[in-house]
Amino acid sequence: MKTPLSLFIFLLTTTLFAQQVNDDSLARKIVDRNLMVKTGETVHIYSDQNGVSLMEALSKACAAKGATAYPKLNPDKFQGAESMNTFLASELSPADKLVNWLNTTDVCIILTPFDKDPTWLFKDLGRRHDASVNQQAVRDALINTHTRILYINTPTHAFAEGLSLNYNTYEQMSWYAIDAHYDSALATRVNGLKGMLAKAKQIRITSPLGTNLTFSTTGRPVLSYDGQVTTEEAAGRALFKKIDKLPAGMLEVSIVENSANGKVVVSQTECDYEAVNQATLTFVGGKLQSISAKDGGECLKNKFASPQGPQDVIGSISFGFNPLLMRMDTHGSLYWPKAASGLVTLTVGSNQFPGGNNAIDTPQVSFPLTNVTVEIDGKVAFKAH
Repeated sequence: MKTPLSLFIFLLTTTLFAQQVNDDSLARKIVDRNLMVKTGETVHIYSDQNGVSLMEALSKACAAKGATAYPKLNPDKFQGAESMNTFLASELSPADKLVNWLNTTDVCIILTPFDKDPTWLFKDLGRRHDASVNQQAVRDALINTHTRILYINTPTHAFAEGLSLNYNTYEQMSWYAIDAHYDSALATRVNGLKGMLAKAKQIRITSPLGTNLTFSTTGRPVLSYDGQVTTEEAAGRALFKKIDKLPAGMLEVSIVENSANGKVVVSQTECDYEAVNQATLTFVGGKLQSISAKDGGECLKNKFASPQGPQDVIGSISFGFNPLLMRMDTHGSLYWPKAASGLVTLTVGSNQFPGGNNAIDTPQVSFPLTNVTVEIDGKVAFKAH
């Protein structure tokens, strides 16, 4: 992540992906372009079962740079973010092992198909104080670490099947989107919106379906996901600057929790891999007051029936810019990647990682917003399509 976003150019590269990615070529780009791995550095690589070939290629690319790679495979056959978070939390326990890891690791690469917050980093900082954990030591290590962390959201058959995606289309799109980078025109657009968000007093979202929601992001940092983590960013105190994602091309900002008022109508979303159509959410003072849907609404209602902590409190908003990443929501498909070009995503629940007050171990639900207009202080800033 860069602040401000650099001219890290979003152009289709010369690598051609058919059904399979050229792992060696992509690995070299990630090591050189995204993480700038240097001689003598220590690189930890964690992968699900589906990422073995890319993990091996990344290890080779690191060795070619004179770095030492430590690949580690998650043995869980279930390929998902929660499985990876559990695996990493286990690998880096007890707390003093995590502290040592943060103090000695230069680069960390995580291959997983799901885009979730890195709860494993906060495993020792839960709501309840554990007398056996020196929480201040963990907090200090998280602030002072120079580790550059990159998530790579790799395509998998299991993920495609769960969301009823055409695998070949989804796979090819994903690899092209991972292997993309910013051009100057797109960087100008992203930086323009980032500047508006940084100064925003009030944000309003409207849509022809009836969405009319206002809220504030005043005082909250704007996260820029450009797919690159520099040593300068990692040396700063802000944890979110030490972590980035591929596919890149997204801005995210947490919402002031008690500021949201109004209604959001979500054309379509998914709940436990089932379609939910015309979902309507009403917020008062940032708290979800009611939720209904034309069909599929019972699943969502159950999610919020007995909220855990601030699970029913508004969380964050993100804006997608990656021109090679598109939503797949026709013919039964249910996929809205947050970085997809022209997509706005509203979350309810956890927002601690991007700078909010809803604890990171709070459940989070995301709602893709299409065909909405976003106004910042009365000026149209973004139109979702």
